[in-house]
Amino acid sequence: MTAIGSAPTSTAADPLTAKGLTAGFTDLMEEADADLEVEGTIPEWVVGGFVRNGTARWMMGGTRLNHWFDGTAMLHRFGIEAGRVHYRNRWLRSANYEAVVETGRNEYAQFGTDPKRSFWGKVIASLDFSLQIGNNDFITVTELGSEWISVGETPTQISIDIESLDTKGIFRFKDRMISMWTCSHMLHDRARGRVYNYSIFAFPGFSRYRVWHIDENDHTRTQLATVKDPRPSWMHSFGMSERHIVLAQFPLKLDAFQLFTSGFTGRPIERCMHWHEGMPTRTAVLDKETGAVVATVELPAMFAFHILNTWDEDDHVVLDVVAYDDAAAVGHMYFDSLLGPEGGDVPPSRIVRYRIPLDGSAPAPGQRISDAVIEMPRIHGARSSLPYRYAYGQSWSRPGRFYDRLVKIDTHGADPSSNATAWGRDGWLPSEPVFVPRPGGTAEDDGVVLAVVLDVAGEEPSSFLVVLDAATFTEVARATVPHVVPFGLHGEFVGPASR
Repeated sequence: MTAIGSAPTSTAADPLTAKGLTAGFTDLMEEADADLEVEGTIPEWVVGGFVRNGTARWMMGGTRLNHWFDGTAMLHRFGIEAGRVHYRNRWLRSANYEAVVETGRNEYAQFGTDPKRSFWGKVIASLDFSLQIGNNDFITVTELGSEWISVGETPTQISIDIESLDTKGIFRFKDRMISMWTCSHMLHDRARGRVYNYSIFAFPGFSRYRVWHIDENDHTRTQLATVKDPRPSWMHSFGMSERHIVLAQFPLKLDAFQLFTSGFTGRPIERCMHWHEGMPTRTAVLDKETGAVVATVELPAMFAFHILNTWDEDDHVVLDVVAYDDAAAVGHMYFDSLLGPEGGDVPPSRIVRYRIPLDGSAPAPGQRISDAVIEMPRIHGARSSLPYRYAYGQSWSRPGRFYDRLVKIDTHGADPSSNATAWGRDGWLPSEPVFVPRPGGTAEDDGVVLAVVLDVAGEEPSSFLVVLDAATFTEVARATVPHVVPFGLHGEFVGPASR
């Protein structure tokens, strides 16, 4: 067992990358409402709101928090109609945000930062995990029936108005399921009218994953299965096909005792995780109807933030993982690394495909789908849980440049060295791309791709929304934002063309 490693280093930092990282991790304090000037032409059928989530304030009490995944959450919305764009951003009024406003300090445990509580504060936090970490749900937004919620990996989520971005309050489940960790990437099964997810209950000697589903218009979670794991893995996402749930338990393990006692010890969440060198990725395949474990196999040691897609194929489940060799990327997201001379040297991740036999026999070695680096991956939403062809994500022009390109990968391309198309230029650092299908379109890439881009190529940093034709992967329009948008995480397009 070892601590999470550091990323590989380059011989020299790239000046534009250093400028971009500094700008992208500078606090944004103002809230704005503005009509944006549009260059080019946004297709008339693109109507709706592109909503993004992420942290936007890391300086508190005169000091910077330690990790990208620390800070307070901010929502951003690009409302698009008739070729025009209106932008607004709003703080998520979480317990964490309200505490910072009141005291000016970080009062809750963050992913990589200790809140430095008093003795009695530690005692109180130890009695309730939600009091320890708050509800700073900064990772994405998702739809639950008629409601939209801001989602993190906290035990509770927050209801929001998806148009005004106003905070409505804690989203309250009607059941009594207790968890210390909730996966942020809930998955929708539109055919069943359900949302699937899993939570972790971490208690020394009694840790387990609880896989559950919720009807889209209900607030009651139904527990589908319990999978025991004395050292639960940190899984930012999971796999779901039409018939199965897949838990890829990477060897980045949570120490249940450290996590359970972290409220008193002040140990931040990331420091309760440990990389277990050489440990395989134990992978459980569950039946979506019964919850029964259909197969358990061992995949190679690896780490991934994101499962790209999962589908059933004859007597196998196919799992496409955006895989790293190890968990060094998590450690690289500390500001000591990101804002240091090797800040752009994020470890590479690529799409690797595994075919998991449902009879439990050993799977064949993974197949690298493309040599192109990809992160924050997205596909056409209608192809989720089904075979697909195109993936979109962040990439780079060369190692050391952080993520300075968008990439489109044709997974049907026979040659992994030539099946990717890149968009961007030096000094542009794009966020996660989101595909929006054209209504009535039949081709899988008939639509547009939206992304927020940080531009540091000029004298002063700026941000703009870019609209790409998904088929040609070329720019058709952009709209400049009145301030720099910090590096965020995930988002969704909300509108009639979203599915």
